[in-house]
Amino acid sequence: MQTNFTPAQLENPDIARADAILRKCVHCGFCTATCPTFVLLGDEREPEKALALALRLKRGILDNVGECLRCSIGIAPSRFAAKVASDMQKPDGLVLIRPEELPERFFGLELRDLAGIGPNMERRLN
Repeated sequence: MQTNFTPAQLENPDIARADAILRKCVHCGFCTATCPTFVLLGDEREPEKALALALRLKRGILDNVGECLRCSIGIAPSRFAAKVASDMQKPDGLVLIRPEELPERFFGLELRDLAGIGPNMERRLN
C-alpha cells in the first residue's frame, strides 16, 4: 500500500513503523469488506511496484500454504485487461500488460479468451 506521509512525519518513529506495516500489505482480498488498502494506490500503480507486490503475494501463498495452491496474476491498465492477462498464463503465471501494448497484445487471442465471452456469445459474434 502506498502512504502519503511526508518526510517530516516519517521522522516520528511511530509513524515510520506504521508506514512500514502498511507497505507490507499484499492486498490478499481476505479483508476487502473492511480494508481500505485493497485497491492499488499511488506508486503501486507503477508497473515495477505492481510486479513487486504480485511477486510478494505469490511468495506469501507459497510460504504459507504451499505448492498445492497457485495463482495467476494479471497487471494491466483496467480490471478487464488484468483479468484477461491473468488467464494468459495458467495455473501459476504473472503477466504485465502496459498501456502502450494495448490493443495489440490482445490481437492473437480467441474470442473465448476474453472474460465474459462464453460459447453462446462466441456463436453470436461469429
